[in-house]
Order: sequence, then C-alpha cells, then structure tokens
Amino acid sequence: MNGRRYAEVIVNAPIGKTLHYSVPDTLSAEIDVGRRLKVPLGSRLVSGYCVGLSSDSPSGIPAKKIKDVAEVQDSFLALEPAMLRLTRQISQRYHCPWSDALEVALPSAVKRGHRAKKVMAVRLARGRDEAAAELPRLSKRAPMQAKALRALLEAEDGITPRELSHLSGCSPSSIRALTGRKLVEYYELSPREDSLAKGRTSKSPHPPFILTAEQESALNLIKSKLAENKFGVVLLQGVTGSGKTEVYLQAIDEVIRKDLGAIVMVPEVSLTPQTIERFGERFDNVSVLHSYLTGAEHNAQWQSIREGISQVVIGARSAVFAPFKKVGLIVIDEEHESTYKQDNSPRYHARDVAIMRAKEEGAVVILGSATPSLETFHHAQPKADARPGQPDGGTGRYQLLELPERAVAEAMPAVRIIDTRREKLQDGLSAALLAGLQLRLDRGEQSLVFLNRRGYAPVLACPPCGWVSRC
Repeated sequence: MNGRRYAEVIVNAPIGKTLHYSVPDTLSAEIDVGRRLKVPLGSRLVSGYCVGLSSDSPSGIPAKKIKDVAEVQDSFLALEPAMLRLTRQISQRYHCPWSDALEVALPSAVKRGHRAKKVMAVRLARGRDEAAAELPRLSKRAPMQAKALRALLEAEDGITPRELSHLSGCSPSSIRALTGRKLVEYYELSPREDSLAKGRTSKSPHPPFILTAEQESALNLIKSKLAENKFGVVLLQGVTGSGKTEVYLQAIDEVIRKDLGAIVMVPEVSLTPQTIERFGERFDNVSVLHSYLTGAEHNAQWQSIREGISQVVIGARSAVFAPFKKVGLIVIDEEHESTYKQDNSPRYHARDVAIMRAKEEGAVVILGSATPSLETFHHAQPKADARPGQPDGGTGRYQLLELPERAVAEAMPAVRIIDTRREKLQDGLSAALLAGLQLRLDRGEQSLVFLNRRGYAPVLACPPCGWVSRC
C-alpha cells in the first residue's frame, strides 16, 4: 500500500475487461463507485464508469505503468451501486459488453448535460377570485381579452401563450394586453413541467374507486407482499375492463406511503399520455421517461427522479432504469407485448430486467395482462406433482391473481372468427366485415380496423384454397 487509491474502470471501448487507474490526490474526494470519468486510453481520453475502488495496487502491474484518472465528468453520482450490479447482470445474461449495458442505463441526454430552451408560459397574476371578478367589466370593454382570461381560468397549469391563444380563439395581442392590466403574467416553464404538460389533457382529480371483491383480494395480497419488503412477482391476469389499473394505482399509493419509488411500464410510447393523465389525477410529481422527449426534457425528468422529487415514473422500455435510490414496486402493463424487447445491443427484455432489478432491490413486480405470455403463465402455475401419471405443472415462481369479470357490469364483446380461406374477399375484406362496417356507418357509429402489417406488403395467394406462396 502506498496511500493512493486505484479505480477499476469500464471504458466505452471494445476491450471486454476492466482497466485500472490511479486516483490523483486532487480528485480523491470526488471519485466514488458509479461516477463517470475521463481516463487515458492509448493516446486519447475516453469516457468510463468507476465500478470499483481499492487501496491496493493491481497485482502484476508496475506502478509506473498505471495512469492517472484525467477528470470526473459529472457533479453527481451517475449510477447507484444497485444499478451497477444490475447492468453487470444484463451483460452476463444477454452476452453483451458491460459498457453497452452501462450506456443504456444512463440516457444520452444526461451524459450530454442537455439544457432546455426557454419555454414561456402564462398564469394568473392575481388570485382566481379577483381575476374572475374582472370578467364582467372586461366582457363589455374588451370581449376578446375576457375570452382569453376565461380560458386561462379554466386551463391547466403550464399553458403556453400559443396554447392559450388556440384555446380561446384570441390573438396573442389580447394576452399581452392582459399582462398590461396586471391580470396575467409570463413565466419560464421548466423542461420537466413542459414534458408533463404535453401528456395532460384535463384536470379532474378522482378519488380511489370502490373495489370489487376480486380487486380487493388481489390488492390485499399485493399489499402483504409490499409489507414484507421482499422480492416477489405477481401475475395479475384480468379481462379487459376488469380494473387492473385501479389495483396498480392503489398498490402504488401504498408504496408512496413507504417513501419508495414506483415504476409503471407501458408497451407503447403512444399509451404514455393517457397513462400520465390517469396517474396524474392521483399522485403529485409523476415523471415520464420515453424516447419522444427532447434532450432537455429527458435530462430534467431523470434529475427529478434522482433527486427524489418524483416517486412515480411512467414510461416505455427505458423506464426500467429510472434512477430511484430505492424501488418498491414495478408494474409492467400488457407484459406479453413484444415491444418490451430491445432490438439492438444490449438486446434485453425489459420485463425480465425489471424482475432482475426487483430481485436486486427487494421490490415487488406486478405483471398485468389479459393474455399473459406463455413463459409468464408457466411461471405462475404451481409446481408439477412428482408422482407418475400426474399432469405437468409450472415453476411456481410467480403468484397468479385473477380478475375474471369486468369491474363495471358490462357485457363482454362478441367475438367472431372468420376463416378468410373460405370467403370470397373484396380488397382483402370479407363480406361479413364489410356488412358489419356498413351497419355501424348507418347507425352513425365508429369502427376500428386493425391490420397485421405496416406499409405495402403484397402476397401471392390462391383465394379458393387459401394457399400462400412462401420462401
């Protein structure tokens, strides 16, 4: 020992092993496990992550050959120890470099330190009652200003001048005139507020619903698992409309009471706004993480989670890496969806990574689906009876909770399967489908037609027998 410390670093380069660097005295107070560093590699400086610190010099390496860490890149801890362990497991399970797993865990917007462009919003400069009292007078003297003020009184927080102009049908000059009357003022919107405002459509707080007996039973079991502060996985299998989301909401409420974080994952980014709206009605400081955020918005959301301002995160695949100090619950809605799989390295399955993270942090996972994946369903079945002649069972790793009926007394939709090989199709549509569409049009109702492919994908097929040419 020579009084110096040595950092074990994973660099962002195709090396496949950790490298050792000496920690200079000037950086000793700043370097910790999980920090992002700049280190020399050959003749250049590269980024890397400190994954270990030791007072002992690396064996077999002469001290004079050990280079110094060049700089610490961030003023904050980039990755918590639990996240480092998770990325190591991802590397081992999915056979990818550890550096790839580390890179996906830390958003590029955070690494680049994206800062927001200024986004201005408008708000009332006086109390609501005082502003509302001005409406009768304004309606006579300046009706367009009155329309703008009325729209602002009814609008969401964080509305921009352009949005208010569109909502009220007034010109920007009417809004500026209200600022001259000291009724309205401009202020700068933070990137986090701006990204959340994009996901909101209305503000209508709703208290928890009264649960059905099946929902109550499922929630009580989930609460008992949360109370144990131990890892567990629950498959919540419920028909469409059975109230799975309400179970999620009340389970998350329990997690927040314990001052822990909750992650809610949805399969498609397009589902995020409606989820934000539903969860935002119940909880304060909900954050969102997905690929459609700007760099500044992503950075602001990530920092809000890291600093403990947000306790609930909603997002797609990448939300599994939300930088909570401690996670209590992870919800994977529609767990059977293939969009939870990442196509490029590291080729991970976000559902399975969520389970890995929960096991690492002693959290509970809820897998929600009306049609669970085969592997999930197998894990939720009791173990097979070892006696000869008994049917095969599952693994018993997950606990199955069922919601077999709709929460509201509504009839299930009628489902009809049509063998198109036996039908004479018109532009690919069966006579029964065309008749059904026409009936809805005649009633003034709407219809949705889902196609099983995107773009132009011609096929060579024989309508009479159903034969399809395949490679």
